Amino acid sequence: METQEDHKYIYQNFRLVTSNSKLLKFFTNDKYTGFHELDEALRIYYIGDGENIIFRKKTIYNNLVVITYERLNDDIKYDNSEKNFDVITTIPFNNGCISCEYFRKKNRICMYAYIVGIKIKKSCEDFKQKDSESGKYGT
Repeated sequence: METQEDHKYIYQNFRLVTSNSKLLKFFTNDKYTGFHELDEALRIYYIGDGENIIFRKKTIYNNLVVITYERLNDDIKYDNSEKNFDVITTIPFNNGCISCEYFRKKNRICMYAYIVGIKIKKSCEDFKQKDSESGKYGT
């Protein structure tokens, strides 16, 4: 993480580094639990206070996450030191319908298939992954 600023805005830049570039999708696509785990880890370092430093937007491009804040008071001090931290997540065994929150194992149907018009797939990028450890759905 590094922080940059100009006269009105503050930018927090988080660079994602993985052992393989193919693993980035598990942290940049919101259907995976890794995206949400990364988001929780980033919240620790957010500098916005809602009064003097206001959150404006979060942008993800490839392996770079940029969080933009608007500074309303020039006298406010914040931590702008560079930091490194780790986020670890489980990688789903596939991206198929069985990992989708809309798939019902009991009767092997997709609750969303009638609307979208899809068939049960072995590889599907359409919906959110189920969290295999807790049985809860990714949000």
